[in-house]
Amino acid sequence: MLFRPTPPAAFSSVSASAACTGATCTDAGSTAPRAREVIDAGTVNAFERGRAESAALLPLAPAEADLPLAEAPGPDAGAAGAPNDAAPAPEAPPAAPGSCDLVFGESCYRVSTALANWFTAEADCNAWGGHLVSISTPEEDVFVGSLLSSSIWLGANDASSPFGVWSDGSAIVYDNWAPGQPDVVPSLDCIEKRQVDGEPWFDQPCDSSEMYVCERAG
Repeated sequence: MLFRPTPPAAFSSVSASAACTGATCTDAGSTAPRAREVIDAGTVNAFERGRAESAALLPLAPAEADLPLAEAPGPDAGAAGAPNDAAPAPEAPPAAPGSCDLVFGESCYRVSTALANWFTAEADCNAWGGHLVSISTPEEDVFVGSLLSSSIWLGANDASSPFGVWSDGSAIVYDNWAPGQPDVVPSLDCIEKRQVDGEPWFDQPCDSSEMYVCERAG
């Protein structure tokens, strides 16, 4: 605890009601003179030093100029002070083609029960990432025939040759034509795998409506 120094007694030695002349003073109501006390400069100086030392011990409030200033967020700072120039999120990879319904050997198959002409069916298979099914072995022919209980399109037509190439560009090395097929007609024909005993192949006008099976590499 700090105390303020008490002024020297010399400051209160002369009553306010005393009258002084020269070096003597007479108190009010008294005729007895007494010597006038003189405060020397050393006493005053000691008192002032005491006041200064006490003041030096008191804690001082910091000046506003000495307080640290809070830095305002810069123009690149976000709502939480985070920079807005963060690296952009990586782009999502392109969507993969539709999923496989079935796998046989090294191929993936998708069955469509929608009725479509041959060209619409082939375009749908292309969008899926494949073609209308192309059959290369007797085992695959039996497998494809088991997928639907209806006639379906296969992936070939006689537009450029008498059914020599599948729509995926591979050569037709196996066939299961019904007797008398393919017949020679002037219209554009496509291969239909007909749902009859043995599921043989027939040439059929390409604008007919059939269900179909798509195929692509597994």
